[in-house]
Amino acid sequence: LAGNALLSNFGWSFTTGGYAEARGVTDESFSDGTHKGYGTYQTVKLGITQTSKGESMIMDSYGRILVTGYGAASAGNGTAMRIWRILPDRSLDGSFGEKGVVQYFYASSGVDNEFIGRSITIDATGKVLVAGESYLASGGGLTVWRYNFDGSTDESFGTGGKTGYPSAWRGFSIALDPAGNVFVLGEILANGVFGP
Repeated sequence: LAGNALLSNFGWSFTTGGYAEARGVTDESFSDGTHKGYGTYQTVKLGITQTSKGESMIMDSYGRILVTGYGAASAGNGTAMRIWRILPDRSLDGSFGEKGVVQYFYASSGVDNEFIGRSITIDATGKVLVAGESYLASGGGLTVWRYNFDGSTDESFGTGGKTGYPSAWRGFSIALDPAGNVFVLGEILANGVFGP
């Protein structure tokens, strides 16, 4: 790294995986302790196991998997945008949010209020950004949320850690450029027709 030349040639060798690994056989070492080759991560709130759906995932520089999606906010009370952070040992990261899960919803949400995470990314400082949508009785549209490394809301972003674009309907994909600018691929309503 310092740019110093090696005093002599240095060689090494390695062995590639066999055919079984190359053809897509399930990696059974990936397990949540109950299943082999996959994990399920449910959210329990108010004593009720909430049905959830994952929409997008990314791995951070520590080998942790972050998944965004949505699920029931509470018993029959709209949906919450969710982020799960999974450790390399496949358990939920208890240092992130509430027992490894971040949720965004209104405590007084009605059944028609929905918040959905569609795409997730991480910026250079470790902050987590999610693009998706909000549906409210008072209106909604494309929404971007930003959370700190520990899953707390980044209050410096937008209003209360989120920003919305009422003229756009939903956000499908999010990306950052080298300067940290946020780009979202979404859908807008123009002349009565939805389009990218």
